[in-house]
Amino acid sequence: MNKLVTAIAIGSMAAFMALTTTQGLAETAGDGMPPSPRIERAGSIAYLNGGAGEEARIAIERMQGGFALRNVFSGQGGQYVVAERVTVRDARGVTTEIRNAGPILVMDLPPGRYTIEAEVDGRVQRKDLTLTQQAVKLNWNWPGA
Repeated sequence: MNKLVTAIAIGSMAAFMALTTTQGLAETAGDGMPPSPRIERAGSIAYLNGGAGEEARIAIERMQGGFALRNVFSGQGGQYVVAERVTVRDARGVTTEIRNAGPILVMDLPPGRYTIEAEVDGRVQRKDLTLTQQAVKLNWNWPGA
């Protein structure tokens, strides 16, 4: 009888462990959506990064007031992509790099001249721009991505 009780106890414990482990994974992963965007910093640049899901895009839109530059990264069919890196170079030559950027990257930059480089699938694009008091939106597109 002790062997039967032990087998039942072990079986019940295994079922409990499987259930709690599955629940723990579900809680960790949430609803499968990426985490909400938050203001981050790279050097002197404050930025919001993300937007893979609709909730994240809405959150970025709500939080982007006062941010001077909005970057949107997409592939050939209009689908969002993530840039392996985005490099920002100001007129003085100061360079700041942001990794895994996008599909929406909103940056708080002061007025001035900048060169922005973004890399997707090993292919680099470069854009020069002058920021004033008006917010600017840059659309980046990688054919074949």
